[in-house]
Amino acid sequence: MEGTRMSIPKIVRYYTMRYNESKAAFKLPIEKLPMTEDMIPFYLSIIATTDIVFIRNELSYRLSEMYPQNEQLKKLLIELINSHKTDGYKGSLLYALMSMDYSDDDGIDMLCRQLYEGNYECMHKAFHMLFDIADTISEEKRERI
Repeated sequence: MEGTRMSIPKIVRYYTMRYNESKAAFKLPIEKLPMTEDMIPFYLSIIATTDIVFIRNELSYRLSEMYPQNEQLKKLLIELINSHKTDGYKGSLLYALMSMDYSDDDGIDMLCRQLYEGNYECMHKAFHMLFDIADTISEEKRERI
């Protein structure tokens, strides 16, 4: 693949094929993918549908760092964190969410859920994330939590 130019779908197919062939861990060179705003819907569809954890996590983190104001990405991350599909792999998704504004009701509810249901890493991150936004949480919301 070195020195050749591949389209994005071909890159994903290439790595998916290689992953399925070897079942070995390898790193998707996310830095080689064009991270432009017009590509966000395509990357969101990959994040939402792939079962390959490292692709989902790498793309999530990279997009959240480059586009922290993207509401679609934030909603998708919250949805994935709440999903049982990502059990055991939620910590990286929480880390990706940290650069975004997660202080809305959905974000706070998801963090509270992780405090009660998450593994140690998720509970720890959720606690610190809630602590970071504690001043923005209304009294009404605090009582409900």
